[in-house]
Amino acid sequence: MARNRSKGIKKRRSGLRSVCTFVFGFSVVFYGGAKVGLNSYNITLQQKEQSLASEIARKKSEVEDLQAQVHSMQDKGRVLSMLGEQVQDNSGNIYVIGDSGQ
Repeated sequence: MARNRSKGIKKRRSGLRSVCTFVFGFSVVFYGGAKVGLNSYNITLQQKEQSLASEIARKKSEVEDLQAQVHSMQDKGRVLSMLGEQVQDNSGNIYVIGDSGQ
């Protein structure tokens, strides 16, 4: 009877070993899959970040250009207000300073 007990213990150990081997194998496969998946997701996020950074730079450039236009328009308005009646508006964009009878 002592022999039967030792065989039973061996079966349990081999069953425990197979469960541990399965869990370890599953862990290795899960780790590999997670690592590959997260690396590819990281690459995708980096590409998106680069495209957004270039779009932000483009928008900042547009804003600076518009601010320069607004500033130049304010300067033109100041000059025209200083000249007062000496300036005649012609077609909305062309300003004639002085006598227009020539």
